[in-house]
Amino acid sequence: MSAMNVQPSNPNNPIVFFDVSIGGQEVGRMKIELFADIVPKTAENFRQFCTGEFKKDGVPVGYKGCTFHRVIKDFMIQGGDFVNGDGTGICSVYRGPFADENFRMKHSGPGLLSMANSGPGTNGCQFFITCTKCDWLDGKHVVFGKVVDGLLVMRKIENVPTGPNNKPKLPIVVAQCGEIPWRLKLIMLKRPGSVTSISRLFELYRRCVGNLISLKHEEPQSWSKELTQRFSSMLMHPALDANALPLSARSLTQKPLPPAVEPAQRGSFSPSAGGVWPDSGDWGQCCSLARRKRLGDKRLHHNRDGEEVEEEL
Repeated sequence: MSAMNVQPSNPNNPIVFFDVSIGGQEVGRMKIELFADIVPKTAENFRQFCTGEFKKDGVPVGYKGCTFHRVIKDFMIQGGDFVNGDGTGICSVYRGPFADENFRMKHSGPGLLSMANSGPGTNGCQFFITCTKCDWLDGKHVVFGKVVDGLLVMRKIENVPTGPNNKPKLPIVVAQCGEIPWRLKLIMLKRPGSVTSISRLFELYRRCVGNLISLKHEEPQSWSKELTQRFSSMLMHPALDANALPLSARSLTQKPLPPAVEPAQRGSFSPSAGGVWPDSGDWGQCCSLARRKRLGDKRLHHNRDGEEVEEEL
């Protein structure tokens, strides 16, 4: 468990993510496998709070904007109280506290996700992530997931200075959260290690896709489905030859997208997709699919000066 990336134990289990900021500064993403094959009820509760599927009065309720309110170095980091923010709140997708599902998984090392509670059968929205082996918690708290990517982010949280009641002196916030779409998860599982810089990956994603599609954070189910539908063919096919790509796709790392992109669409989409993506050629296909959505019955081609022009089909 000391490695920066850990292979998921079951490829059929959901993988969710937290984008974390400390003191207003982004520090990275944690990706977490949920043990739905072992504790399905507990895993589903957490998953819905990550995606915003659970709603009260039509408003998504969950971990987006929630804080880690308790940090104990060499022990654990605790969060999930989006009710009161101080460790006293409780909420679940089952409309109340729910029972301990089972204690099959143990607190055997760092990076394990477990339910916080105030006694037997009081599980809700609060959770903690272990920073070390905590076997004295076995049989008292339900382990239902593990960090498979982003242990360094966990360590950054663990090392935030704290005050009374182990409250962090800087706000530690889940700026964004969600579930990894299954096709992107497939790429992550099939091609471990093929991307070395996660921050670079997200930069490319935002510049290639995020600026071209207008989708709302507040509708995670909608944009997760959209990602899967629009980009499935791109993900499942080999990369195009780089020389066949549009000029803007070939030069993504050198300059921003062309001004043809509507300004209103810029910054309107934060990717739910993490993990490892295909080679740069597939970025071009991804860009092409996104443009096709925007252009409708039009297509793009390049004139002799290398400029992109739209043409009716």
